[in-house]
Amino acid sequence: MLESLGMVPFQVYSCDIEPKDLKSLKFRRASELFGNLTADTLQLSLTNNKGQKIIDMMTVPPYSFFSSVTSGYFGIDGDNNHLVTLLDKDGNCVRKYGALENGYLIIRSDD
Repeated sequence: MLESLGMVPFQVYSCDIEPKDLKSLKFRRASELFGNLTADTLQLSLTNNKGQKIIDMMTVPPYSFFSSVTSGYFGIDGDNNHLVTLLDKDGNCVRKYGALENGYLIIRSDD
């Protein structure tokens, strides 16, 4: 359904990617759609390409969707990109995602 609206999934990265290595994926400041289709509460952290924290810790309840409201922070020094880090319960990286223009991130239990 989301792809029929012209939306695209975030790009998946390994945990060892550095924020400075994130390709330019967005042309302007924008909010994205986040979804948690698991039975667990997810913990996410958001940084920009320079490693600056946008949101230190964001919790996403089970079976929920929301749109980020942090677009005011994007575009610091011309940086429109952000890197989303999925964290485990101990705060360790599980996976990273690069936000794409008109993108979304849906995490499922089989991911």
